[in-house]
Formats: sequence, C-alpha cells, structure tokens
Amino acid sequence: MLGCLTRRLRLSSRCLAATRLHCSPLNIHRQITMASRDKVAADKFMKAWASGDWIAEPSEFPPAPADLEGVYATHLSMQTHPLATSTLGGLAGYKIGACGAITGQPGVYAPLFGLFVVEAPGDELSSVSIQMHQIEPEFVAIMGDDLSARGDGRPHTVEEVWAAVESIALSVECCGQRSSPEVVAGLTTLGKFSDCLNAGGVVLGPRVSPRTVGWDALSRCETELIVNGISVAKGAGSECPEGGPAQALAWMANHLNARGLVLQKGMIVATGQTCNYRDFQPGDRVIGDFGELGKVDLMINP
Repeated sequence: MLGCLTRRLRLSSRCLAATRLHCSPLNIHRQITMASRDKVAADKFMKAWASGDWIAEPSEFPPAPADLEGVYATHLSMQTHPLATSTLGGLAGYKIGACGAITGQPGVYAPLFGLFVVEAPGDELSSVSIQMHQIEPEFVAIMGDDLSARGDGRPHTVEEVWAAVESIALSVECCGQRSSPEVVAGLTTLGKFSDCLNAGGVVLGPRVSPRTVGWDALSRCETELIVNGISVAKGAGSECPEGGPAQALAWMANHLNARGLVLQKGMIVATGQTCNYRDFQPGDRVIGDFGELGKVDLMINP
C-alpha cells in the first residue's frame, strides 16, 4: 500500500512539473507569440487583398512560418479575419495545390473567398484585383453535404466523399498573390504558401454530375489549355494530389477534420491543377478543355 502511494505521489509530482513547464511564462509567451504572428501575417495579407495595395518591399512581407502547421494557422486567421466577410465575400471553400512540395504531404490547401469565385466567362473577375499570374484547368467539387469527423475517428473513404459531392464544375483557377513578383522571388517555400497558397479566383464552367461520371474517370480525364486558339499546355486529372480530384478531395476533407474543421455543404474545392500557363495578357481568350466532359470558356479581364 505504501509503495503504491509513493508511486502515485511521484506520478503526481511529474504531472505537476510538466504542467508548470507547459504553463511557464516562457512557454506561454511562445504560444502567444506564435498566435500573434499568425494574426499579424493574416492581417497584412487580407488588408493588401482588400485594398489592392500590394506588398512591395521584402521587409514588409510577414516572416515565413516555421512549419506547415504555421502555414495553416495563418490561413485560418485569414478565413476568420473580419475582411473575409465584410469585403472578400466570405469563405467559399478551398483550393488544393503544391502537390509533392512538402515531404510527407500529398499537397497543401488554402481558403478561397466568394468575391473571386465567378461563373464563366468570368466577366466579374479582374486580373488586376488578384494580381493574376497563372491559370490552371481544374475539377472543382461543389459539396452537397457536410463532411464532419466520424464519431469513431475513421477517415472518410473516397467513395464516401464522392457521395457527398453535389456536382463537379469544369473550371479554371486564376492564381493570385498579395505581393510584387520581386518580393515573391525572394521568399521561402513556406513563405509563399503562407499567402493563401497563391489563391486568387476561380471561373466555374459546365457542371458534371458525380452520379453519371465515376470518380476514377476524372483521374483519367485529359485536359488542355488553349489561349487565343493555340494549345499552350496539356495535363490530366491524375496530376492532382493523391492521383486524382476525388482522392485529393478525400485527403483534404479528412485533414480538415483532424484540425477540428468541416468541409460544409455549399463549399467548393478546387482539387488541384492538371496543367498550367503563365504567358497570358488581358484580353486573351482562354479555353479549358476537359475532353468528352466539356469545356470552360473565359476572357482574361483587366
């Protein structure tokens, strides 16, 4: 009995010591500093986005996060920032990208804002308003149901995620940035990713029903970008993280759940580029060709 009591006292002492260490002024300061850093970075990005007053000096760009967790923390602070709702149209969903850029991660994702999600031909999307610098044909999932975390902790399967999709929009993502090209050129990978993973706008084209097109068919679907009648890039759905749009969507939905977040009904998810192109100008006509599934036709507006 005495030995058992002694072990309990030792255990209690260790727990108390660990609690004191975790709650020490130094650790609390570090936690506050990290949280403050995320919010300061988000505030800088969101104000630049809302005003069009881009970050022009390297010293003005927020310090790069130390890890991917810090990147996601900055993104969360951006999507919950007051300007997200008051000026940028609220959280519309997410974009997936950076396939294979981070060791051990299929990709990275970031928020999309409603003001910049438009229907083809994209007349409401200004290339200047997002500093558009790259276009990418993508499969965009429009969610028909929430994908909350399971009570038993099991991840959602691809089939279950596909069943929660209302439709797939054949789309072109228009990547943007909140700083000058010169500033971007000097950033680390995580620094670049912290700026919403170069989120900009999305032009939504024809819808495809997931009830008539299997998720595996999207992986096999070949895509092509045509600018002013000239083919400039080709790809396929298999270029998306995890080997296809549906697989990328399932990975992201489960990752959100692990962070205590939910992919909600009505949200959109741009599932990753199938190919890309940069050498375009305002006034160019762009066609994203998805083979037998259809095409999305848009103009690059000033």
